[in-house]
Amino acid sequence: MYMNSQLCYLNERLQKRFQAVLADWQANNGTARLWQKDSTLWTGNGESEWLGWLDIVETQLPRVRELNKYRSEFAVGGFSHALLLGMGGSSLCPEVLAKSFGPQKGYPELLVLDSVDPQQIRAFEKRIDLKQTLFIVSSKSGSTLEPNCLMDYFLERVKKELGEKEAVHRFVAITDPGSSLELKAQQLGFRRIFHGVKSIGGRFSALSDFGMVPATIMGINVEEFIRVTHPMVVACRRNSIEDNPGIQLGLVLGAAYLEGFDKLTVICSPPIRYFGAWLEQLIAESTGKGGKAIIPVVNEALQPAEYYNHDRLFVQLRFIPAPDPEHDAQVQTLIKAGHPVVVIDVRSLPHIGQEFFRWEIATAVAGSIMGLNPFDQPDVEASKAAARKITAEFERTGNIQTGTPDEQFGNLKVYIAPHLAPVLGPAFKNSLTNGLQLFFGSP
Repeated sequence: MYMNSQLCYLNERLQKRFQAVLADWQANNGTARLWQKDSTLWTGNGESEWLGWLDIVETQLPRVRELNKYRSEFAVGGFSHALLLGMGGSSLCPEVLAKSFGPQKGYPELLVLDSVDPQQIRAFEKRIDLKQTLFIVSSKSGSTLEPNCLMDYFLERVKKELGEKEAVHRFVAITDPGSSLELKAQQLGFRRIFHGVKSIGGRFSALSDFGMVPATIMGINVEEFIRVTHPMVVACRRNSIEDNPGIQLGLVLGAAYLEGFDKLTVICSPPIRYFGAWLEQLIAESTGKGGKAIIPVVNEALQPAEYYNHDRLFVQLRFIPAPDPEHDAQVQTLIKAGHPVVVIDVRSLPHIGQEFFRWEIATAVAGSIMGLNPFDQPDVEASKAAARKITAEFERTGNIQTGTPDEQFGNLKVYIAPHLAPVLGPAFKNSLTNGLQLFFGSP
């Protein structure tokens, strides 16, 4: 099996830092400790509990024929569409695959709804025939508010069209074992329930059933996809950093951060441009915590080399079957101007699987170098808890307690976070315009 290639063009400043980071990584036996799932490679705060993604390709290999059987089942089910209801890590990989591969002849067209905005819901509902659509409810925890709301809405809509017994047969669930979604799907009698792996977080779940089941349903040959991905897994185990693309990329990311290149500009060829959305979440949510962050900038229109400050690392993902000479020329200009650039050649659409794994490894390594836990999500969990609290209060009282606004301009109420009040409070007291200008102009 062929592998996607990777070339790193580092300027003198970053090359020096990379060599120091590499020496430290090797002295501390970093690659072996990663594969041994040693939490002390990061912060020692339970990281080993979230490393199931390291083994997922080997776990999936014996299952690929089983998954392809489901592919045949849904092909003959008479479905015109499959609508995935999910958020974040549960929806981004399926969307990358749907946008990159496109509709597969003889299989349902996969659509991804990751919003509870009423206009978005209506727009998707207009695109499908409720009687001929398979609904995929995707939620790792099973308790995420948005997919559960979407599930309830569409289940009621399909019941009106087909009756309760037939409606539930149009729904499948992807969730962790023992979740509230699994229990509900069992009680209702969903067509199928697929399981995630508890030791894999949502944004690292692309190659688990959260990514591979939607791929199967839309008609992708998952057996080929996983087998093409496997050589990258093997390569990422190697001790030689020159021959280990994932570790090498992670060391570059970490060294770049330490040297002040904390912005990562990702340029994807048009046929695989949606890969950038998945990568953006992986990088931002994994490294953006504790006052540290690699800031991803995805699929922006490239500017002349002199436009950029020397705080960016550029990565180009080139889709080899569809060359883009203009993009290539722009990237070469960046290299000649001394900007650090990584060029990755993606050989085919199934080779996207290699990129999922390469970047998961690279993100884990970068997190180690930055001294943070790349697998937790404190802000996400806090927001989910707050949302559940507000929802429970509304169900109990019929009201949402919003508190007293700091300022009010007609029907517009302004609430200022306590840590911003000393700065923003006086500006908003002056006028709404002054307050907003100060807020949007602040770092």
